[in-house]
Amino acid sequence: MSKNLTERRADIVFAIVLMALGLGAVIVGMKIPPSRFDPLGSGVVPALMGGGLVALALLVLASALTSFKIGDGDRLFTGLDDMGEETPSLPRAVGAFAWTLIYAVSLEFRLVPYWASTFVYMAALVLALAPHSKRSYGMTVVVSGLCAVALDLIFRNVLSIDLP
Repeated sequence: MSKNLTERRADIVFAIVLMALGLGAVIVGMKIPPSRFDPLGSGVVPALMGGGLVALALLVLASALTSFKIGDGDRLFTGLDDMGEETPSLPRAVGAFAWTLIYAVSLEFRLVPYWASTFVYMAALVLALAPHSKRSYGMTVVVSGLCAVALDLIFRNVLSIDLP
């Protein structure tokens, strides 16, 4: 089954947005001053991740413009139907993207500490995109909190990278 024109246009827009985010990460990564213990500089990781986003965007764009397929089928994300729930709706996906923008702004302008903004962002994404039950709300809070604190500790104490 081939994609219709609306699906192709949506994939093209998604690829362009993903490419812009990736290029933004590369630019921001190159502006990060080097750490005293890291000869490559602290900006290498965000720059490489941005480059990865650009590469993935090019794959999505190639899939939208040609008959090139990613995965088994016409959809980019396969296996979501097996979760017992419908794939995330457009409002949920837009909400997740909005949370991503809020997270980026909070980090860029240092509105709240890194661990706090990461905790809220991770919890918001899980609640917006993943199927959940009463038990999963508590797990979301616990896992998001532990991950946010662990990331903060690793970056500050192990990698000596000062986060916002």
